[in-house]
Amino acid sequence: AEENANNDPTLAQTVAADILSKHQNVEVLLVTDDQMADGVVQAAKAAGRGGKIVIVSFGTGSKTLDSILDGNIVATVAQNPDVIGARGIESLYMMLNDESVPDAYDTGTRLVTIQNASQFR
Repeated sequence: AEENANNDPTLAQTVAADILSKHQNVEVLLVTDDQMADGVVQAAKAAGRGGKIVIVSFGTGSKTLDSILDGNIVATVAQNPDVIGARGIESLYMMLNDESVPDAYDTGTRLVTIQNASQFR
């Protein structure tokens, strides 16, 4: 199932609860940002499945890192905002100088798990 929760933790909790209710065999929930991850964790707990569902998120907010260390989220994907910002500035410079700008940049990501979550605080 795929649902949109508009980056709203409360809506994410409602959506996740609905998914877990309709699909009893769900084993994994992918959350597209760490603002919604807390709502999904709360839904899993309310369904009696806290720590039993593999929850993966994007972002390294403090609640997400806490949930990883508590065993409620298995992993999150950390982006590299410094690299993203640098590529944005480089692209702007190239545009202002009528240079060709790449169609895409790989700014990299890092997987955050219980083994390395404390490094992201």
